[in-house]
Amino acid sequence: MTANQILDKINQRAQNLDLPKQYFQKMFYLESFLKQVS
Repeated sequence: MTANQILDKINQRAQNLDLPKQYFQKMFYLESFLKQVS
């Protein structure tokens, strides 16, 4: 998956959940980071 595709997914999910995009991106990257670390 390219970075653009990931961002598209984030934007789509943020709209679906009606959350501020910035907040959702932070959560998404935090989740990804934790998965890599564990």
